[in-house]
Amino acid sequence: MKANVSRAFEHLFIVKILLAFLLIGAFILFALQQKTEHVLTDSEAPQGAAVSPTVPAQLVQEKAWEGRSYLVQGDLNELKALLLKENIEIKRELAIISALSVVLNKQQKNWLQRQPQVKRIYIDQRMVLATGGSNLEEVAPQTCHEFSMLDSFSSGVFSNNDGTLPFDGDWLEQDLNSGMISGALSGNIKINNQALEIRGPFNLAAPQIQRDFSVANETYLELGFDLQASASATVNDVMQLYLITETGSVKVLQSFTGDALAVKRRISIDLTGDHQKYKTLGFRFPGGFTSRESAFFIDNVQLVVDTEHPGNYARQHAGLTLSEELDGAGVGIAFIDTGLYLGYLDAMTGTGGVGAVGEVDTNAGMIETDVKQIIRHSVIADTNADTRYNDQHGHGSHVIGIATGDFSGPNKCVGSLQLGVAPAADVISVKAFDANGMASYGDVIAAFDWVLTNREQYNIRVLNLSFGGKVQSNYWDDPVNQAVMKLWQAGVTVVASAGNTGPAPMTITVPANLPYIISVGAITNNYTKSLTSDDRITRFSSAGPTYEGFIKPEIVAPGGHMLSYAVPDSYLSQLYPKFLDRDNEHFMVMSGTSQAAAVVSGAVALLLQQDPSLQPDDIKCRLMHSAKLATLDDNNLAYSPMRQGAGSLNLAAALSDTSYACANQGLDIEADLAGSVHYTGPVRANELGEFYIIRSDGSIWHQGSIWNEGSIWNEGSIWNEGSIWNEGSIWNEGSIWNEGSIWNEGSIWNEGSIWNEGSIWNEGFIWNEGFIWNEGSLWNETVLPMSLQQIPVQE
Repeated sequence: MKANVSRAFEHLFIVKILLAFLLIGAFILFALQQKTEHVLTDSEAPQGAAVSPTVPAQLVQEKAWEGRSYLVQGDLNELKALLLKENIEIKRELAIISALSVVLNKQQKNWLQRQPQVKRIYIDQRMVLATGGSNLEEVAPQTCHEFSMLDSFSSGVFSNNDGTLPFDGDWLEQDLNSGMISGALSGNIKINNQALEIRGPFNLAAPQIQRDFSVANETYLELGFDLQASASATVNDVMQLYLITETGSVKVLQSFTGDALAVKRRISIDLTGDHQKYKTLGFRFPGGFTSRESAFFIDNVQLVVDTEHPGNYARQHAGLTLSEELDGAGVGIAFIDTGLYLGYLDAMTGTGGVGAVGEVDTNAGMIETDVKQIIRHSVIADTNADTRYNDQHGHGSHVIGIATGDFSGPNKCVGSLQLGVAPAADVISVKAFDANGMASYGDVIAAFDWVLTNREQYNIRVLNLSFGGKVQSNYWDDPVNQAVMKLWQAGVTVVASAGNTGPAPMTITVPANLPYIISVGAITNNYTKSLTSDDRITRFSSAGPTYEGFIKPEIVAPGGHMLSYAVPDSYLSQLYPKFLDRDNEHFMVMSGTSQAAAVVSGAVALLLQQDPSLQPDDIKCRLMHSAKLATLDDNNLAYSPMRQGAGSLNLAAALSDTSYACANQGLDIEADLAGSVHYTGPVRANELGEFYIIRSDGSIWHQGSIWNEGSIWNEGSIWNEGSIWNEGSIWNEGSIWNEGSIWNEGSIWNEGSIWNEGSIWNEGFIWNEGFIWNEGSLWNETVLPMSLQQIPVQE
């Protein structure tokens, strides 16, 4: 029996040995197969396989989506040898990030990912310009208030007019109760406490009140009024604002619900364009009211007949006049955008082109004017001389005009005003976006490569990036960010638009999410040039924090209804003809963080003209240190740092600021690029998604109340904390999530109205010297909640 068992064990042992040899053999065969594996070519393709026309003919597409553009990073020489051996066509060489741009199908990508020469493969994703139709709600005329129809309801009669222009009639009400009782002081529609009060219930199904008016065809027209609802008003209490034409047709401009009007709002609507056909303005309540306690209050109804252009002049809004000595002369600003249109230039000598003497060659790559040098380059393959450098979209020309425009724009009210913040700065236009405003990572990185190579030749000290892309990785892994870091490291001050997908949190785009650079959100002056208390952050302006916990944007700047150059018959001009100047098609009004970034880029040029020795970190330091915070009358913040950053651009203060070394403390850009260290910002979030800020000593920045709609951010002494938000220390606090004093960003992001009338951009509440938050600690995932760690991943 024992012998049989022994023989059985011997047989089992032999079987195990054989199985082991088989496994070893299989592994060797697999390794050999991997070593000799190559990419499927056209000659090896299965019968019937189709080759995509968008990629080289030898690449086979098993599915339509597989022929995608990628950026492959690694040693350039090794990568080129590897790809050429497998007949994979190289579209671009991007030396600035040590990458090649290629088109791969799924099998090719999978194969490349296994090769030791490949460091990383990144989708060549699309970039988006930071101007769009959704932002145009901010467009409206500035006002010359001496020409207006105005009813402040101060006299208690429906015939009142406090303006300089007459209405064409009295207010006419359709309310059966007041119709029987008669008069402006009684009924459900009446003047009460010097305001128009409309209160339920009604005997009529749809009560309304209206007044006739008329304006000349050649003027601009803006409608404004104050609006508030009673505390008892609900979402079912609805007011409609409407206009009636001469033919009797009714156009409802906007609807308002009572639940959103607990705080008085100033409503401003641009009626320019079709205003000459309207004759009646009215307020209608289509469903009556839900109760006797439900009411709307309307005051200061004003129709401004504006003889001024409806645009906002960047240099004027930035606080400078034509008499200022600083104009950016000698400083080069590069713009990676849709190109630059020069059709409005005349009587200038073109160099580098073939134009006749005394006129400019608008297709030339280099043009000398009497005040500046204009350099134009394109990374887009285009052999047509008429379109190679020119702007068929319109975005680039508009942005460049805001930063550097040296022409006087149309202005019928106060005379000519210069467009640009730095009108004498040299312009370097690098075209990376096509006529439809489209570009890829590869396009913009190729533009970065050109700027880095030519920065000394053209004295490029500033780079404006008025575009963004979706965040798909940590900031240090993103190829666009890597290129931008190289430029910042080389001494180029990079200014990027925060993005136009706000006001929701964590909407900052690439490359604005990069902690080193200056990211800019947008504010509007609310169409009042001389009144700053009603300035506000635009609804579209993107908000922080970033996924790594950095506060963004750094600052906010004018970005609403900005006047600048237009390109006739371009994409934007055809899409938004209403916003072209009615007398000169070379000028246009647009809004966006693109425009806000351009204002800051012009401001940076002035700082560098004043002191050429300043480095990018110094520029960032001074802009943030001098910024004006939006505060309320009691000095509490009107917006959290996630929306306003250090505050609004204060150019005059920045030019007199002498601060150094107060930005990017604790960050080592060289080590970050080398991959030896990465960084975390000071923002944390708890399980409820509530954000708060960690001080350098690990303590929490306490707030007196949470942030929500209708409340304020109760923190009166924040700017005198006397401590740097983060100085490079490592945060590994394990109990930070249970602290009670935090603020809640959950509902501010939906605010659509301006803050309380008492708010100001307070120059007194600036950062103490050296105490600026955009520094970082060493990257440590254990201190970040999942809500900040979960970055959208690539396919």
